[in-house]
Amino acid sequence: VEDEELVEDLSGDICEGDFVFQDASTYTGEYIKRGEEVVMHGAGRLVSGPESFSGTFEKGAYKSGEFRSCNGEVYKGAFRDNLFHGVGEYTWLDGRVYRGMWRAGRMHGPGSFHNFVVGTETFTGFSIDGDFNSAASKEAKA
Repeated sequence: VEDEELVEDLSGDICEGDFVFQDASTYTGEYIKRGEEVVMHGAGRLVSGPESFSGTFEKGAYKSGEFRSCNGEVYKGAFRDNLFHGVGEYTWLDGRVYRGMWRAGRMHGPGSFHNFVVGTETFTGFSIDGDFNSAASKEAKA
């Protein structure tokens, strides 16, 4: 409850600094400090093992920026509740790229696919809960 109160009430000192957390994750950037409590808020970089996020934090969560996964794949775009959400681009290690809409961590909505099919550079379509489908009837259900 105390953490929730801090997140809701962002009145405090806006600071910038470096932290090492108990799990060995590191953070460099802006934060809000109220007493001894600290919340990542503003521009920063969080590194947790082989994963990293660089961009804007809001109330301790990813807002927009670049996430690099443990396998080296990259997402650039918007987030909600630390999940890909809104407009974004995901690049796989093999060169495939999806640019378009995301919802709750999954491709959802209009987008374009690059290098997904051998011999086809780019095609546009529609994803529903992570699955590509170009049928108009499926788009209407989304």
